[in-house]
Amino acid sequence: MLRMMSITQGKPSFHSLPKRCPGALYQSALLSLILLCGVLLTGCVPQDSRDICCSKVTLEYRYVRNKVDEYPTEVQHMRHFLYDAQGTLLREIPQSTSTPQTLSLSGLPEGRYTILTVGNASEEHTLLKPLVRGSNLSDMTLTLRKLADGRFASQGDQLFWNYKTIDIQSVANDHYICDLANIHTHLYYNVIWESVPPYADGYTVRLSGLTEQYSLDPVKADLHLLVNNDMQVTHDFPLHAHQLIQLEEHPKLFNHTLEGSFISLRYRNDRIPTIQVWHGDQAITKPIDLTRAFRSFGWNPDQSHEQIYRILIRINEDGSVTVFPYLNGTIVDWVPGGTVVQ
Repeated sequence: MLRMMSITQGKPSFHSLPKRCPGALYQSALLSLILLCGVLLTGCVPQDSRDICCSKVTLEYRYVRNKVDEYPTEVQHMRHFLYDAQGTLLREIPQSTSTPQTLSLSGLPEGRYTILTVGNASEEHTLLKPLVRGSNLSDMTLTLRKLADGRFASQGDQLFWNYKTIDIQSVANDHYICDLANIHTHLYYNVIWESVPPYADGYTVRLSGLTEQYSLDPVKADLHLLVNNDMQVTHDFPLHAHQLIQLEEHPKLFNHTLEGSFISLRYRNDRIPTIQVWHGDQAITKPIDLTRAFRSFGWNPDQSHEQIYRILIRINEDGSVTVFPYLNGTIVDWVPGGTVVQ
């Protein structure tokens, strides 16, 4: 008995502990449960009455030239720019490294926003401006950048773009599909002689009458092409600025053939370039306006959502030039007949 008394000495007996009212216990448990549910259901606390705490907007980008999404093979990277309802640039949003084909937005105040996206633009070849916070979307341009020698790259960026205007609402969870439009042109060319080329090497091919700049203001986008009705794919194209440039390259003569290509901004029906072959300061051909050839081949740039053109230029013995289309990346597939343009 003495040992038991020493163990309990100084501690109140169980029956002497204060008891809590059953009603108070119930209210405390109920309050804790309500708070827990609130955390589970909301997961965050808004700091501003306009903030969207749990709404999330996802933009999913794709490039459909026919029936399937070819984004993974055509688009290497994107830049996203966020504008408010007045067209004021708020910030650039970095592309996600884990999910590069989607852009997630959260925590934005309610309102209307425009997301402008440009794909494959490099610092070396493409200039986007103005990018100063507070600048206006109506002033946004894409311009080909000159190289260190003052010329433009004959192989420019393979550019894509999209704009999407969205309305942010409280407690929304919206998903948008954004169709990137192809805003560059490939021109593949081969030059052959009916007889023998006059020189073994040292040729220059120049392509002139090309667009230097786009306006990226969506309001000014002046061409919209339906690509796939079932998938609801429409490509929108930016407005061309007035200034024109020239590209040139120096193809090697191989098997009596000059072969090369140019990547530029898109052509238009009223802005099809001129090509000319030179050797040093000597013009091997006169300027060849490709407008007549395009019309003869049924090539309509304004109705082409993807512009890939292949031409064979034959320099005839009498000095005239005949232009042929060819089909599958090899001049074996060139189409007989052609168009004499000189």
